Formats: sequence, structure tokens, C-alpha cells
Amino acid sequence: EGIEAGAKLFEDAIKPEDVCQGALGDCWLLAAIAAVAEVDGGDLIRGLFLTQEAEPCGCYRVKLFDAFANKWKTFTIDDRVPMGANGNSPMFSKPNGHELWVLLLEKAFARMWGSYAALDGNVPSVALEAFTGNVRVDMKPKQYAEKHGSEQLFKVFDKALDEKVVIVVGTHGKDEGKTNDLGLVPGHAYTVLDSFTTKDGANLLQLRNPWGRGEYTGPYSQMDKDKGTWSQGATTHHGKEIAHEPGTFWLPWLVFEENFDYAGFCATSTSINTLHLTVHEEYGVCGAPYGCVVGAGRFFCCAGPR
Repeated sequence: EGIEAGAKLFEDAIKPEDVCQGALGDCWLLAAIAAVAEVDGGDLIRGLFLTQEAEPCGCYRVKLFDAFANKWKTFTIDDRVPMGANGNSPMFSKPNGHELWVLLLEKAFARMWGSYAALDGNVPSVALEAFTGNVRVDMKPKQYAEKHGSEQLFKVFDKALDEKVVIVVGTHGKDEGKTNDLGLVPGHAYTVLDSFTTKDGANLLQLRNPWGRGEYTGPYSQMDKDKGTWSQGATTHHGKEIAHEPGTFWLPWLVFEENFDYAGFCATSTSINTLHLTVHEEYGVCGAPYGCVVGAGRFFCCAGPR
């Protein structure tokens, strides 16, 4: 039924905007999914799917790293997901267009942990560990800053971004779906995208809200008319041109320290466990051979084994 309706496992590029939270309190998981969606153009996400295209039978194989067993496991799931009361849309994560991958990855995680209910509340680094197989590191930013200094803590974030480490942070409080006076959601997880220091010496972080909506509205935000020129023609510490995208925002380091009480770090790398074949569903039966040629060229000429 899904295939007839035009459903695809992946539609075009994998983007953080593909992730949209539903009724379940698993923003920690969806923030982690949005974070790894930015890694290597989505290749890390694709590598988790042993089934690389939409299946008429509705069966998919997804691999995740089980930290308790200390090994990668493969989970076979179907494409049936709980629906809302109206029966017209999924109850939990929402699809972007006709894509299935976010719903299926969430379901695979629920399978590993026993139920969807088990996904209600946790820290993002747990999911990052499951997606990468790498050791996670959790930090209380305020405690670290009190011991080592605020500037040193900013340097830790900056260096981690240099090394392509995925960082997800969380605000203090309880997530009840509402924002505070600064437009931040209490008890909510955000992805750290980039860092920047203005000409007047203010350190800033760029964050993404996995809801895809709801942004910071304080100093240096899009709503701050006094700071509207700081980003013109500027590039970040990591060589990107500063631009505004829905769900992303810049906030001062001091505001971060006052409102965020959690940070999770996890490295990403290319290994035998993250390699995959992109079958290019849009090319039909020619998609798999095309994926073999292009994938091999990209790996040996561009990425290489690490």
C-alpha cells in the first residue's frame, strides 16, 4: 500500500529537516537522528539500513549498536507504525513527504528497547552511541565551566566541531511543549551545528531544534534588531557562510551556560560497519549498479578508509 502511494525509504538527500517529533517524548532520540543526518551528507544514516529501498513486502533490516551487549545487532521490522486518533497520520515521529526512514529508525530503536514507551525520556548521546558504535561522553557544562573556566569550555565545543564530533545539548527544566521567554524549550534537546566569535569578542553557538520550529529570540537572534548586522558576510569558525535556516539559530555563549545543563559528545568515523550501497531508487533496476560505481569512486578517491 505504501509503495503504491509513492512511499520511498529515502527521497532525495537525507536532511535534518526530515525529522519531525510527534506525541512521544523522544526528542533526545530525534535530536540525535537530526544530528547524524548532517554527517557525511547522510551516509551514516544510510549505512544503518541494510534494506536500501522501499520494500513492497514492508519488511526492513536496520542495524544498531547495542551498548549493553557491546555489539552491532540487526533488527527486522515492518513498516506498520502507531497512528493518531484520526487515523490519518503517525502518532510518533512524522514523515517528510513520502520518506520512511525516520519512522523506521525510530521503530528499530523501539524494537531494541522493547517498546515505544521505553523511548520516553533519555539523553541524546545514548542514541548517538547506537548509531555510530563509538563511546559517548556526557558533560554538565556548568560544572565543567566552574572547574576549568567558561572560555575553556567554549574551546572544547569548538575543537569537537573541528574534529566532526556530533554534539547534542539539553536545556534544564521539563519539556511540556512550551517555550520560555527566550524562545527555548525547557527540558528539550538541541543539536550543536557550529561556532562563531563576533568582532566584539562575543562567542556564539549555532543550534538546531529537532522540532524544525521554535527558535531562540534573545540577543543575536533573528528577532534582535540591534544585532542584525553581525552575520553579514561572515564565516563561522569552521568555514561556513552564516545563513539562517528554519529551526536553526545563534545564541550567545553566556545564554547557553545559563539555560543548558547537558551536553553529549560522540565521534563519527567511516569503517566497515558504516559502509553501505546506495541503490538510487529513482533509477529503477539500474540504480544498484550505478550505486556500486559511484560509491566505490567516492570512497577510494575522496573518503578513503579511516
